[in-house]
Amino acid sequence: MNLGDSIIIETELRGNKYYSIVDCKSIEGKAPTVEFLKANGVRHIQSIFLTHLHNDHCSGFPNLLEYLKDVDGTLEYFVSPQIPQEFELWRKFVSLCHSEATKPQLTDVLQSLNGLINLPSRTNPEGKAMPIRMIYEGDQTEGAWKGNLHPGICFAPVNPSPDEAFKQIGSALEPARLTNRIINAISHAFLCRYKTSFGTYFALLTGDLDSMKWRSVKNRCIGITGGSIRSSLRFLKIPHHGASSPAMEKCVVDLIEKDSPFVASISCPPGDPNHPKEKTLKHLANSFSSCCIACTNISNYCHSEGFSSDVEGFFGHSFKKSEFLEFACADRTAKMHVKDLGACAGTHSFEVANGKCSLRRSTDRSCSFYPRGCENFFCM
Repeated sequence: MNLGDSIIIETELRGNKYYSIVDCKSIEGKAPTVEFLKANGVRHIQSIFLTHLHNDHCSGFPNLLEYLKDVDGTLEYFVSPQIPQEFELWRKFVSLCHSEATKPQLTDVLQSLNGLINLPSRTNPEGKAMPIRMIYEGDQTEGAWKGNLHPGICFAPVNPSPDEAFKQIGSALEPARLTNRIINAISHAFLCRYKTSFGTYFALLTGDLDSMKWRSVKNRCIGITGGSIRSSLRFLKIPHHGASSPAMEKCVVDLIEKDSPFVASISCPPGDPNHPKEKTLKHLANSFSSCCIACTNISNYCHSEGFSSDVEGFFGHSFKKSEFLEFACADRTAKMHVKDLGACAGTHSFEVANGKCSLRRSTDRSCSFYPRGCENFFCM
């Protein structure tokens, strides 16, 4: 699957750079996260966050482990609601969650997770990476924030709670009840808080948070931040599962003020008519006056409507909506590459510096909904 996420967090303090990783996917044998680390000579990782065990979010971890071993890399923390030592439980997930075709790959992933937590550490007393179980435990005080996982940024879990992490896992282990919805409901979601001389701001990373959990997550975010998230959230990772549900849409409106500037980052594969959904894009554009939408690939909606940012459409000629859907749903979809369709924002980065938030795209296309562009906007 080409849908999942690979997020890299970078900070610079007193001339030193620090890197953490949230999920790690593999596409055609290569992991974008690893390619970034190689290109930038990065071999020391502060934290690895795993949101959930779906293949499109964790298939690149064997690549990551191989790279870090080759360069004598280090890791300080491995962070997840379930830690790698619970290997037997995770093995059951593999046997129930995945087809015969994907089980070998997921077995490699589980082995790589155990390999990652045995990497050497530069700071932990035991000399190797420390596994951290980070779950929401009802704390809405300053104690909810974890400041040791990455210099310059604090993290606060908002999903799952202890009961959700273990009871729902138990129910998921019953084959008759095993659904993507249950697995996504226990997806790791957390707030990031970063302070500048201009104020304190937040990012919300959601994994594949399912619609049935949005209300509790919204309330937790508001409680932990004392409501300041409504005007101070600057980055929202939109989950692709349940992303167009009324529950998510209502909660996002309750969570963010209408005029608050923020980036909505959406991962989507080429040629998929369902990700991102037209309804999701329209909701973001119509509900928020300063929302910058950043999709990794052009949606079928933007192509079919012929927005100017789409250049000439697929392969040098325009497609009508019916033609796009026919093409996107055909068997050849599996053989398509990102380069065939072209990306929208492509691989994009969000930077906070000197009171200004910058959205950088790897393409020269602006968002179809915001042709004026939204490369820079003020945090103040």
